[in-house]
Amino acid sequence: MSLREKYALEHRTIAPGVELHLHSSEKRKTNQLKIAWLGALSESDVTARALLPSVLLRGSESAPDMNAVARRLEELYGAAFSGDVSKVGERHLIVFRASFPNDHYLPAGESILEPMLEFVQEGIERPHLVDGVFPHDVMEQEKLNHRRAIESLINDKRAYARERCLQEMCRNEIVRLYEYGRVEDLDAITGESLTELWRQNLADSPVHIYFSGHYEGDGIADSLARFGANRTGEPRELPPIEGGREAGPLREVEEELDVVQAKLTLGFRSPIRYGHPRSAAVSVANGILGGFVHSKLFVNVREGASLCYTVGSSVDRAHGLMMISSGIEAEKRDEAQALILKQVEAMQAGEITDDELDATHRAYENRLRMLEDNPAGLINLDLTWRLNGQEYDHEEYLRSLLAVTKDDVVEASREWALDTIYFLRPRREK
Repeated sequence: MSLREKYALEHRTIAPGVELHLHSSEKRKTNQLKIAWLGALSESDVTARALLPSVLLRGSESAPDMNAVARRLEELYGAAFSGDVSKVGERHLIVFRASFPNDHYLPAGESILEPMLEFVQEGIERPHLVDGVFPHDVMEQEKLNHRRAIESLINDKRAYARERCLQEMCRNEIVRLYEYGRVEDLDAITGESLTELWRQNLADSPVHIYFSGHYEGDGIADSLARFGANRTGEPRELPPIEGGREAGPLREVEEELDVVQAKLTLGFRSPIRYGHPRSAAVSVANGILGGFVHSKLFVNVREGASLCYTVGSSVDRAHGLMMISSGIEAEKRDEAQALILKQVEAMQAGEITDDELDATHRAYENRLRMLEDNPAGLINLDLTWRLNGQEYDHEEYLRSLLAVTKDDVVEASREWALDTIYFLRPRREK
């Protein structure tokens, strides 16, 4: 079986605005279901959208509280059902996930596919309501939980610093919004307003449904068609993903918190996004710079100079961004920053060895081949590409990565332009 056949997904439209993507593998002992409601990242409802899945998961018509939900999932051989949000560029996704044993591995004659899909559908489409709205006590509990979730970002200082760098770098762009929203929005969200948001998304939100498991024939597609059967509105039109902007004058932001280890985050802009001729090259360039343990940042800054506790880079091709995140001692900020930037400049000057390029090719090849045992990863990859207007072809993507040359990497890295430096340091003694 070729790589294309092994990782291929079957795509079909099951209702206006509802797309179904299927991946079959005899290796799957557990089915994976993902349902993503698409929306535009927006100031007006980012927090309410982020709150919605947790409220929906609190109960349905037949299982009206968390104890009843837990009992039903236990009856379904310990199945799991969860909800969350994420963002891809300016897209804000409300995501529901379910995992449950494949019928092939249950005692003879038993099947939980239909009961599980019915339970998921009920949880999403027929939640527990009181007088037609989400219960007041559930709303208050989940708003408190959501407040804590937003505030807990600061407990992961590396993620917090990266988020703050993004907010500063994209301060005039909608992509700056945190996918979980803002604490100050929570008080204004009521059971009535959230119920209306749920009904609107149920009616017209564009939907992508993914199913990965061991199945045969079209029966699974017929079963999953239930998630598009009750739509009442035309699918809403979402604005196109804008992509990034050119780097402006260098912006430096410094903040103090009660931290032991300082965080230095450097934000770069690039015109290279999904569909760009050098899209694969920028991924390889990131791998050589800071994406793997053989990278320049890890070998030269962390291991060689011992200037960073942690250091690495990542690219966001949806918005044309590259971020370098590091944990350092505050007094070594200038030295660490200079050596980090030296690694970028070295790549732009063509100082890339054959060993670095070969190691990065192998690392990407291993990472992509591991998707055979990671259906959730394959699903996320396909959806991200699809939201950026691209069809994901596993074999072609791997081929394009392995075909990237040193010259391609140099040209891609030369597109990186430093835009923002964010430094989070321990509080100074007064």
